Amino acid sequence: MKSGNNLLSGGCEKTDKQIIYKGTGEIKLGFMRKNVIRALSFFVFTILFLVPQANLEAAENKDVIDTAIELGSLNTLVKAVGAADLMDIFKGEGPLTVFAPTDEAFAKLPPETLEMFFKPENKDKLHLLLAAHVAMENVMASDMEKPSTVLMVNGEPFSVKIKDGAVFFGNAKVIKTDIICTNGVIHLIDAVILPAE
Repeated sequence: MKSGNNLLSGGCEKTDKQIIYKGTGEIKLGFMRKNVIRALSFFVFTILFLVPQANLEAAENKDVIDTAIELGSLNTLVKAVGAADLMDIFKGEGPLTVFAPTDEAFAKLPPETLEMFFKPENKDKLHLLLAAHVAMENVMASDMEKPSTVLMVNGEPFSVKIKDGAVFFGNAKVIKTDIICTNGVIHLIDAVILPAE
């Protein structure tokens, strides 16, 4: 009987401990749950509000050249602007719209053609090349939703066409639009527009 009482007493004590442990565990679990929810809420807030705002602020503080350098895919274009001594214009007040050939686009040109443009004695030709890619106004993606023409710095009107759901500037496909800068906007294209002879 005593043995039975001890067993009963021990069982109750064990049960009490389980209840106490369970209660403490629930408190700890509830505390952890609240911390996780708070952490997730802060993460979502950061992604939705703080990061886009930071990116917008960064874009607003960079001109066409600084933005091109930051993109990392317009190194040849930046080099061409420097070789043509046109940095002041591309970093000026604007507004500028630059249909910017990527490095891959320049790489499609025959090496001798690209080399020819970068020779000091051919600076005038390099000016014409760059002028074929720049408009002295803001041309946004929304302006290219239907066929239109854009008057470039060189005085030539370039056609904007829609083909198979893609936008084409002349014969170049527009692969990314509306990269906003302090003095204009950049649209990336996949080919170099060669000036008329």
